[in-house]
Amino acid sequence: MGYARLFPDTIDVLVTLCCDYGYCAMPKVARAAAGQIRAVDPAFSVRRYAQSQPYEDQAVLGHIVESLRQAGLSD
Repeated sequence: MGYARLFPDTIDVLVTLCCDYGYCAMPKVARAAAGQIRAVDPAFSVRRYAQSQPYEDQAVLGHIVESLRQAGLSD
């Protein structure tokens, strides 16, 4: 059983889903995932999330940040 099935309401799982839906040109579903992120963490901040991530490749992190913003999440 995958991590997402075991822990469906964790921020990391929801961020992954939000980004994946955005990459798959499913903006409505990405926005719904963004809504779930806000429901789990009403104070969620894209900037704060990005600062907490240990990505060595900042370009990858930049894509994640952009996807989250496109889904309606803010800094």
